Amino acid sequence: MRVTESGQGVALAQHLKAATRADHQRLDHQFLLARLLAKSLAVADYAATLAALHGPQSALETLCRPLLECFEGAPALSGRSQALAADLDDLGVDPLPLSQSLPDATSPARLVGIMYVLEGSRLGSMVISRQLHANLPAATPRRFFAGSGDPLRWPEFWQFANRQAGHAAQLADVVEAAHATYCMFFNHLEACVPGAAGKVKQT
Repeated sequence: MRVTESGQGVALAQHLKAATRADHQRLDHQFLLARLLAKSLAVADYAATLAALHGPQSALETLCRPLLECFEGAPALSGRSQALAADLDDLGVDPLPLSQSLPDATSPARLVGIMYVLEGSRLGSMVISRQLHANLPAATPRRFFAGSGDPLRWPEFWQFANRQAGHAAQLADVVEAAHATYCMFFNHLEACVPGAAGKVKQT
């Protein structure tokens, strides 16, 4: 059953989007991510942002992959962290270690909240990919952002989310996990900004 055909699923999607809108906007405007959409971008700055993204992306995929395998019909993770690592290798840049704690994934609802952030980031990556194509030299590796555009993944995620966390009693856990995931990304990226070491509080 597609989420667009389920009032319950639509309610979950609308509630989660509204409840995390501020988190999403704050992450979108974080310095390392926002500069990817600027009118000009140095390859070194692009590489530094990739190095910062690797820690949370890789850790969340490692966290979620075995949990998803426990659910029949769950969307499979496609290993975006592998594409990210390949881009960094081509650029000759080492990834930065994760500086934040992982969100709690101890229930299906919390797993849905984390996956909402991971899968939703693909939509933003498609926008970023178009800007990178315009701003970076043609030979610059762009696997991580360019490989995000499978149009079926988003509706498949919502089918899974509605099955595993479609009840009103689960909404708080879904929102809390999504909020924690957004905060983990934001705080980690803030800590990766040059000169920011030790200045970022976990929120």
